[in-house]
Amino acid sequence: VTILLLILAALLGKKNKLPKQVVAAYDSIALNYGNSVDIINKSGWLEKTYTSSQQIKDLIVGDNIVGIVYKDKIEIIDF
Repeated sequence: VTILLLILAALLGKKNKLPKQVVAAYDSIALNYGNSVDIINKSGWLEKTYTSSQQIKDLIVGDNIVGIVYKDKIEIIDF
């Protein structure tokens, strides 16, 4: 699994950086890198990259929607 995540990170331009959290639900995979999130569809295509100025604490993945949980708020990203 670690090797697959490193390959995926390299393909996304994040060489030698493992995600802190991987959440898969419905037809999407969300990779939490701490200050950024990559959302990948079931075909392996990058749907969206979201960058934050705050540290991301948790992710919640729904059908075409991702909830990004911070220490003091929650943001909803539609893709």
